[in-house]
Amino acid sequence: MMAVTGEEYSAERAILLLDHGASTNLVSKDGETALMVAADRYQPEIVKALLDHKADPNADRSRGEQRFDAGGGDQIQLAGRE
Repeated sequence: MMAVTGEEYSAERAILLLDHGASTNLVSKDGETALMVAADRYQPEIVKALLDHKADPNADRSRGEQRFDAGGGDQIQLAGRE
């Protein structure tokens, strides 16, 4: 999953991988999940797809911050999510 959250991402590719069982909560050697990377790179379609496939929005970064608390107040707003 981390590969589709890179510079050249495709929401369609991410959804295809997720629909075929790609893990949403693997942690990279840097302590990040695909959800963290997608949020950092402001990829709302991939963030939504990951959350729809049970990615953990409360996963801790290697330095102990929660992803959605680490952005200095910037959050991705998703329709239908509170």
